[in-house]
Amino acid sequence: DTSVGMNDGRLVVINREDGLDELGSPRWSTTTADADLQVATGEVRMAGFIHATNGAMHIVADGVFIGAEARAHYGSSRSWRRIGGGIDGPGEGPYNRFGGTLGAVLVLPFAADEALIARVHAWAQGRFGAR
Repeated sequence: DTSVGMNDGRLVVINREDGLDELGSPRWSTTTADADLQVATGEVRMAGFIHATNGAMHIVADGVFIGAEARAHYGSSRSWRRIGGGIDGPGEGPYNRFGGTLGAVLVLPFAADEALIARVHAWAQGRFGAR
C-alpha cells in the first residue's frame, strides 16, 4: 500500500513495510521533501515520486529530484491506497483531503530518469501551464 499527498507544502509518500511492529500493527515508512507545493495556490505544479523495484524512493517537484534518496519496501501487493490524498489532519478526518485538481497521473512500469522527468515537466508546462 502506498499513499501520496501533501502536508504543510511538503510532498509525502507513506509506504507499508514488511512485517508488523511490536504491537502487531502494520509498519509504515514516510518519505517527504519540501517543495512549497501549497504556496501561491492557483499555480500549476508538477509533483510526484519514483519508487524503483530495488526500494529506492525519489521525490520530484517542478521537473527535478528534491530531497535525499530514501528507501521503502516494494511489497508483493503493489497496490495503491490513494493518489492525491492529503495527509494533513488526524486519520481519516476532514483535513485528510487533496485541495487541488489533478491534471494527469502517470504510472510507469519503470523508474524514470532525469531526462524523462525533464520531458514530462516540459509536457506539463505546455499542457497545463505548470511552473
